[in-house]
Amino acid sequence: MRIYAKDISADTQVEVGECYLLGANIYHTTDTSLDVYEGTAATAANLKIKVATTDEQQSNSIMFPKPGIKCNGIYADWTAGDGTVYYAL
Repeated sequence: MRIYAKDISADTQVEVGECYLLGANIYHTTDTSLDVYEGTAATAANLKIKVATTDEQQSNSIMFPKPGIKCNGIYADWTAGDGTVYYAL
């Protein structure tokens, strides 16, 4: 199993095939969020992680133990800030 980190600065397809979601983090100086979904689009039923920041808490992360959450594709819905999604193949 190889572990990957993808920097997020826009809505993006992180991975298209079978993979394992390991976690995500975000940093920003004000309120924002990074939502991570299974699949190829931002649909409420497929939301796996919502990582958010505030003025007071400017960084946040969520990490799962290996092997992570098995997914068929990963899609990131980005609002603002510096985000990263971690996954394994």
